Amino acid sequence: MSVDRPGHDPAGDAIAVLTHLRRRAYPAGILAVDRAYSSARPETFHDLARDLDYRLVFAYRIDQLGVQGSNARALLIDGGRHCPKALTGRTRRPAPALPRAGTRPTAACPLKRRSLGRDPRLAVVDVTPSPAGPPEICRRESVTFNRRTGSRFWQETEHGSALWVHR
Repeated sequence: MSVDRPGHDPAGDAIAVLTHLRRRAYPAGILAVDRAYSSARPETFHDLARDLDYRLVFAYRIDQLGVQGSNARALLIDGGRHCPKALTGRTRRPAPALPRAGTRPTAACPLKRRSLGRDPRLAVVDVTPSPAGPPEICRRESVTFNRRTGSRFWQETEHGSALWVHR
């Protein structure tokens, strides 16, 4: 195995090393990377690392924080998927992640009846009626996100959370 000059192709070199480790039967796990990798093109690093079963945790540049994309009207904010009503108040900081309708909701939403009454500490999503009706993400009980959608910024662990800090 050989790698390029330092700094020439860090994403390609990282994938070469990770591929080599997987071929030698080392288990994949959480891969915390710095800003050089969060800035890489998804097809040269993010997608390939996930194809090798690594779970990515990113450090973002300050200009990469905030709304990073959307899918089915769910917002990708700071690497996490959030409800379309997520940006709250003047701070423009996200409210909790998507209110899941299952047994472990992350927020209480009147449109997700199963999320209500489970935990009084959950933030309540304010659903203001609109002529167009609720977005797709709110109308459905479950939504499947393509692994490649938003892959440059998406991470399993909420950016800045206690769990993220300890990774």
